Amino acid sequence: MSNEIFLIDSNSLITPYLTYYSFDFAPGFWTQVGSNIEAGRIAILDMVEKEILKNEDSLKQWFDALEIANYIDHREKSILLQYGAVLQHKNLCIISTHDRSCRTGSSQCLFGLP
Repeated sequence: MSNEIFLIDSNSLITPYLTYYSFDFAPGFWTQVGSNIEAGRIAILDMVEKEILKNEDSLKQWFDALEIANYIDHREKSILLQYGAVLQHKNLCIISTHDRSCRTGSSQCLFGLP
């Protein structure tokens, strides 16, 4: 079993809810997502929670019932430092890609432009 933890954005929940994976059509999808959130394999960012809870709908009710095992506050220092490192890497790759020293998809530059 993998020890990977996935961080999803709100659209990873909102889009399925509003389109092809409604609760009545795909209950197994929501059971799996909920189980992974409660097991801590899917982390929930505070900003995702805020966006989900702002509407009065079935998605909010489902989300409210979850016991979130891996809740992340985006203001935590470690999160801000990692986010800054990602942005810095992204900016360096854009510059490098411009002068062709960094190719899209290379292991050194995950954010390169074509």
